[in-house]
Amino acid sequence: QPEFPGGSDSLLLFIKKNIHYPESAREKGEEGRVYVGFMVDTTGEIKDARIISSVSDTLDAEAMRVVQLMPKWIPGTAGGSAMRLQFILPFDFILPKKESN
Repeated sequence: QPEFPGGSDSLLLFIKKNIHYPESAREKGEEGRVYVGFMVDTTGEIKDARIISSVSDTLDAEAMRVVQLMPKWIPGTAGGSAMRLQFILPFDFILPKKESN
């Protein structure tokens, strides 16, 4: 499988540092999980990113923005050769629960 440089912990840290909950989505109470699919080519570049599962245009756009910021990945291999492989990445947008009085 393709791998983010530094592994899954580095990927989570990258997402945490770069994702921003859009204010318009926050105001509308939009939340959920956006799935972004993309290909990691034989050089590790991300290609053909697309929304697999949508929540809203605003949250989808933010997830795509973060994918497009990513550095090259370590490509997946088969039989010792780099392969072009698909990766699907979930982005969770969860609003903090309001306390009731």
